[in-house]
Amino acid sequence: MHRTDNGLNLPPTAMNEMETLSLERAARGMDVLELGAEYGYSTIVMARVARSVVSVDWHNGYNDNPTIGPSNNDTLWQYVYNIKEVRANVIPIVGRFQDVLPLLGDASFDMIFLDGGHDFEGAKFCFEQGRRLLRPLGAFLCHDYGVDLCNERPVATMLGLTPRSPVVGSLAIFDDYGRQRIDKPLARGVKHLVPEPAA
Repeated sequence: MHRTDNGLNLPPTAMNEMETLSLERAARGMDVLELGAEYGYSTIVMARVARSVVSVDWHNGYNDNPTIGPSNNDTLWQYVYNIKEVRANVIPIVGRFQDVLPLLGDASFDMIFLDGGHDFEGAKFCFEQGRRLLRPLGAFLCHDYGVDLCNERPVATMLGLTPRSPVVGSLAIFDDYGRQRIDKPLARGVKHLVPEPAA
């Protein structure tokens, strides 16, 4: 990890400055669902400009993909401390994506930012749930797209999805994700939300 804080005393991150600026631009004025927060860098970047940020993370490391980072790494208390200046705009939810996302309402968000777990099944689950959770013109963003040991790119390829070009560092943006069709079958119990063709 490195710091990209421009003197703002932000927590550690693996995001570079261009990725940070792109994330901030995408979140402006939006209702955001953040999937993976670790120490809170992206939470803070988005919460400063978004209408709201619902942040989901189990804050216990990478047990599902220990090649990415430490397992049993409790980041919850540091996260809560780090977001103190933006917490009025953040709803933190502590839990695994597979447990929390099915509880969230359909079409609740304008934007989803995925930067957690990075295992194949977890990433696939998040992409599939994103279809249901996003409003029709919503954007799906993911960090570490194309990074070795991270599975966001293979999942997107398998699902027939193409990000905006060019990808900014390893930040991929899937515009109008609520209208993109996933050509592969979805996980059991996940609704396939494809808007009716325009008349």
